[in-house]
Amino acid sequence: MTTESFKSNFIARTKSSWFLLVSLLIGMGQFNDSKDFAISAYEGLSSTMTHWVDYKKINRIDIGISKHFAKSVLGNAKLVKHSSKGGLLEYNYYFSSKFTLGLIYNGGRLSGYWVLSLNDSFKPEIPFSNHSLLQASIKDIVRVPDTYMMDSFNLAYYMEQEQLPRNAMLLKRYLGWVGYGASTEQNNDSAIKQLITSSAPAEQESAMNSKTVELFERARSESAPNLFALGEVDAEQMADSLLTRAEYEYLK
Repeated sequence: MTTESFKSNFIARTKSSWFLLVSLLIGMGQFNDSKDFAISAYEGLSSTMTHWVDYKKINRIDIGISKHFAKSVLGNAKLVKHSSKGGLLEYNYYFSSKFTLGLIYNGGRLSGYWVLSLNDSFKPEIPFSNHSLLQASIKDIVRVPDTYMMDSFNLAYYMEQEQLPRNAMLLKRYLGWVGYGASTEQNNDSAIKQLITSSAPAEQESAMNSKTVELFERARSESAPNLFALGEVDAEQMADSLLTRAEYEYLK
């Protein structure tokens, strides 16, 4: 028996046993409590064995939704912060062993969000693309970015912005690589790590020497993003919403 066959059979047996247990509980007359318990526990089991429950929740997050609706899908955020750039932006964060989700509210309306994969097998679809995180390289997804930012001080990250067309509501999409996220870059000598640590914060291509430009192109060609973001906010605001490594380690 192959590994995939064993896994499929195991999941099928587990589901069958679970439905039998639920039937017994309901048969004992505890229908309402048993139904709620069954739904919650089944989603927990499915989330552990697969990722579809998490993907489904992420897919329900759209720009423009209310904070009330987001809470009905995700529950209460574990952490709430306000933008260090001033203004009315509020950041809400959700944590799991698979991913971190950041929501950016302007008043009670969602104006941006990001998803950072923390697990090599967690590969949600990138909005308005045919790609998923941790699969294609950054350059395969976006040939030429509109702008980009990077830093290695409180957080090692690279992030680039692309303006989407009218059929995507003229939103801004971001792809990025965050040092504490899931990664295909296991080597400390990888181009993306060299680029981040050797460049000044938010260094732009016009200020790069030829060696850095070459490293920049190689990093984009070799590295798959572990983060995507979507929204109406600009690159500086989106970068401001990212959690530092210290914040993540403390709150995870």
